[in-house]
Amino acid sequence: MKNSKVIVLSGFAHGGTNIVWNILQSHPEIVAPLSETGQLFKSSRILSLLKAKGLYKKLPYSSRIIDYILFRYKMKSFGSPDNRYRSDGNLYSRKQMEQSALCLKSVNHDILITYLLASIYPDMYFIALTRNGYSLADGYIRRGRTAVEAGQMYQQIAEEMQRCAEVLPNFCLLYTSDAADEEDS
Repeated sequence: MKNSKVIVLSGFAHGGTNIVWNILQSHPEIVAPLSETGQLFKSSRILSLLKAKGLYKKLPYSSRIIDYILFRYKMKSFGSPDNRYRSDGNLYSRKQMEQSALCLKSVNHDILITYLLASIYPDMYFIALTRNGYSLADGYIRRGRTAVEAGQMYQQIAEEMQRCAEVLPNFCLLYTSDAADEEDS
């Protein structure tokens, strides 16, 4: 595999994943593609087809194809003005970027890609963030969703995160508290 080290950050849109993703990317041995996992699978016709048709389960070499495409997306960071620095004023060499860990971010229903990625990268590390459902729903309602839609989405994704935590090795489920949670305790 071209990506020998992989980290996946999962969570809810507007749920703190950007903060953690940026912190992870600040490590000199971690590089992320310029887009989230769901966007990568939508923008790549090959990834989109493999996911939609379930072909990643049937083709013995599809994992190498997916790995190669994700590697290419990681390497596009080499040309990005924001992601091409290993540290302050220190650019990555091509070899350093190639050897860096790939850090993917999957939000909302992209948690379902977790099983696909786990089958490709058995040593992958998963970090899943969840937060207070009321706070998250409030944010979705302010953005035009109904309370029912926000609640159903929260329940589906939180339950999927819990299932992943129970069956996948290296899966860390973190609960981020809000200031309101701390006041109640």
